[in-house]
Amino acid sequence: MKHKNIALLVCSFSIFLPILTIQLYLLNVQTLPNLLILSFIFIVIIGALFLHGIRIKRWVYVISLPLVIITFFIFLKIVNYQDKLNTNTADYLIVLIEKYKSENKQYPTSLAQLRGRYVKSIPKIWLGLVPVEYIYYFDKKNKSFSLTKRFGKYEGKTWQSSLGSWDYYGD
Repeated sequence: MKHKNIALLVCSFSIFLPILTIQLYLLNVQTLPNLLILSFIFIVIIGALFLHGIRIKRWVYVISLPLVIITFFIFLKIVNYQDKLNTNTADYLIVLIEKYKSENKQYPTSLAQLRGRYVKSIPKIWLGLVPVEYIYYFDKKNKSFSLTKRFGKYEGKTWQSSLGSWDYYGD
């Protein structure tokens, strides 16, 4: 009975492992090798439990492995969709910042100055399940701004108003 509960717990947790893996990767790219090893270990454990003969309902084994794979790909699709949405939102913020400048003769010193008249609330970047704020920097000396959307702890894209383009940074 005790082994059945452990096996059920392992199979259940393994379904959420792809989501956890992608989420932690988005927050810190350097964790990916460890997370992939952990995912592989869980798949091996599921197989070992099955081959060792710890019998829980067969459908738990049959469903858990494909669900791990399916969950992984679905969550990747969601993250790709979020990236496109974050880019569109950043482009919209850039338009609002330029509109602010045309009406006030300078760029806003912070995104908070857009709240109210230009936008109801400042949108956030979605990285998997965690919202993160855009990073805005106003360069008073050069009369320009930068808007950064991060993909993780060490990666992102920055819009430079002085260049009029996105620059990628990261590992």
